[in-house]
Amino acid sequence: MTRSPWTISVATYNLLADAYIKPVHYPLVAPEDFLPENRLPKLDARVATLGTDVICGQEVDYETYVRIEARLRPLGYLGRWAHRPRGKKDGCATFVREPWRIRMAVIRDFADRPPKPTNRIALLMVLICGPARVVVANTHLEWHPEDAEEDAKHGLFQAEELLGGMDGQDARIICGDFNAAPDSATLERFRRAGFIDPHPPSLATYNAAGKPVKLDYTLHSSDLIATPSPTTLVVPATALPSPVEPSDHVPLIASFSPKAR
Repeated sequence: MTRSPWTISVATYNLLADAYIKPVHYPLVAPEDFLPENRLPKLDARVATLGTDVICGQEVDYETYVRIEARLRPLGYLGRWAHRPRGKKDGCATFVREPWRIRMAVIRDFADRPPKPTNRIALLMVLICGPARVVVANTHLEWHPEDAEEDAKHGLFQAEELLGGMDGQDARIICGDFNAAPDSATLERFRRAGFIDPHPPSLATYNAAGKPVKLDYTLHSSDLIATPSPTTLVVPATALPSPVEPSDHVPLIASFSPKAR
């Protein structure tokens, strides 16, 4: 048997919306690296360098979406932005490059649970390229401590809800900031559903106060073969954002192709 020739490369990247910047949470960061006039041009350029077929961004406000969409459009990308509800400033944005095309896009507004609404969403797309068909989900799940009461595990409930809407025969990729470590109940739920993380659990993607942790993922269904790409090394002394990495997260990239049948 020979493998189908198609591949699809995907990046996930939390862009750090300006509305959520609180310098006190980033003691390693120089104050000038938070200034919009310094950070945003570098952020737009960083997204443009990713060069993948699909770019999944989180914490994307509308102004940032417009700037990045204008920059990526000449490179063959088409974008969609999904706004978080009830007054939130940001959302998820997915950009798709030719020859891949958007067959369908759906916004999933996760159900809220007491004691407070989280206003979290996922942007799901069915992408096609010739006979190839892939479902890509882009999401930003709510954080909860591992010892939270059962009815307060918002991120875990959102993972359950997302998985419940992704049944089917299509190849599937779930990208985003899950606000959960590799050994968390949230990631275990994805693993039980058959999803695979191509990046090692030791690879940190976030470092707010000298405690690097992996919060970002490019999970895939078992009918795909993944090839992860290297990313910026994040260690306790790594300042995020910085002049080189203009968000408090670093992007993750992987390429996917179907297994032989």
